[in-house]
Amino acid sequence: LLGATIRAYRHQRRLTQEVLAAQTGLSLTYISQVERGRRNVSVLALLGIAAVLQVPVGMLLQPLEARPELFLPQQAEAPPSTL
Repeated sequence: LLGATIRAYRHQRRLTQEVLAAQTGLSLTYISQVERGRRNVSVLALLGIAAVLQVPVGMLLQPLEARPELFLPQQAEAPPSTL
């Protein structure tokens, strides 16, 4: 969801991945992988992306708040007691 949100804001701002990469100091490969959900984004990179896109970081993270099951570890059920 984070990558898709970044892509949506980038398109809204009419920026290419190349321009976003250049303005953030990140590589084009990194931006592409983040947008496709193939790479985790660091906090510093996220701050830079938000600054270039001119949105608060919270706006980029907002869709994740609605789907916490996608990023929170699942709690394993305890095995039944054999007592």
